Amino acid sequence: MSSKCTKQQGFTLIELLITIAIAAMVLSFAVPAVKTMIRNNQLTAATNDLISTLHYARSEAIRRGLPVAVCSSSNNATCSADTDWSTGWITWVDADNNNTLDGGEDVTFMMSNDSQSLNLLNSTGQSSLRYLPSGYLSIAPGTPIAFHVCDDRTAETGRLINISPTGSPRVRNAPCG
Repeated sequence: MSSKCTKQQGFTLIELLITIAIAAMVLSFAVPAVKTMIRNNQLTAATNDLISTLHYARSEAIRRGLPVAVCSSSNNATCSADTDWSTGWITWVDADNNNTLDGGEDVTFMMSNDSQSLNLLNSTGQSSLRYLPSGYLSIAPGTPIAFHVCDDRTAETGRLINISPTGSPRVRNAPCG
């Protein structure tokens, strides 16, 4: 009679515990990095949403030959007199040229912000912006227009959108305060 030796295959308890410990250490480094990446992407998305809306309003004003305005809105139906644009904004054709959304005017775009952790503030005090048919903003010469896009992290993270009198927005990283 011959005896066959069978070799055991699998993990021992010690090997399994070491593998779990190493996986836990790797995850402890990876999870904060992923959270930071997600929050940075949220800042970028909110910034891009506003810039896209401003480009849209400017091009609509030029295309239609009428003023087109963008204002902060908390309900997607009326403008709010608030410089906090965090809840959203609307764009409309200001046919009567009075910088007020009236009943008969065409609302062309609405944006709601679903993220409660982002702040989008007009740091220069405007609750609305109006593009003229030339594509320029209807503002007094030398009036700065800027938006800060921030979240609840410390001051090292944020975006600053500066809008020139010609209506063209520019973005840069800037600390939030």
